[in-house]
Order: sequence, then structure tokens, then C-alpha cells
Amino acid sequence: NCHVLRKNITVDYEHRGSAPMDYVRVCGIRRFQRGVDEIMKPIADHGILADLWAREIVKLQAKEGQDLEGAKEMWRTRSKLDDENEAIAAGDLMTLYDQVMKEWSNIKLHRNIGHVQYAEAITVDKGGARYTSDWAGLGC
Repeated sequence: NCHVLRKNITVDYEHRGSAPMDYVRVCGIRRFQRGVDEIMKPIADHGILADLWAREIVKLQAKEGQDLEGAKEMWRTRSKLDDENEAIAAGDLMTLYDQVMKEWSNIKLHRNIGHVQYAEAITVDKGGARYTSDWAGLGC
């Protein structure tokens, strides 16, 4: 992650008329993809478990002459499969994923919050207070 708005932080910057704008974005491409991956991982995990339970059900169904214990095992496994499928279908993560992909996927259209209008050179220990002065003015 990078919070600095200018490549050359040693000089003041002021946007002039027709010069290209340096847009400020909520997050860059790599961070956006990492966020999408973080949303998709639990969805994929539920899918893997659903597949595992479905395969287990097929194995249990293939057994000849099930006894009471086999029927209980089948019921427990179907319950686990239902839980995983419900987590996928009813989960807010898929809704969140759809919304993020629809509203935020185009970096140029959806994630700009403005452009750098003015950025003062970064200074350290300004005035002896041991603070860093790092700020910018944004235009919309």
C-alpha cells in the first residue's frame, strides 16, 4: 500500500490547467484483486466442502443394505451438504462479490475519489515537533 500521492516527494506540486491529472483511487489494481480474492476464498471453501459431502453421499448410497447406523450417517452427511449449499446460496459474500465487481471493477470509472490539486513536499521534523508533514489538496 502506498499513501504518498506524488512520485517526487521532495518538491511542491500544483496541478496546472491542461496538465494530466493524477487521480487518487480508493485502491489500486493489486489491492482490489487481493480484496476480491479475500471475498472469494470462503465461497470457494464452502464449494469444496459441498463437493466433498456430495461425494460422500454417493459412496454411502452405493453401499448395499444400509442398517440404522448407515441411515444416520447418510442423514448427517446430507445435513452437512445442505449447510454448505445454504452458506453459498444465502451468504452475503456472493452479494458483496457481485456488487464489488459491478460497481468497483473499472478502476478509471468507479474508484477515483479526485485528483491531486496541490501537494506540498514531504518534510520530517518540521518545526522540531518530530512529525512528518505529508498532505495534499484534492480536486473533484
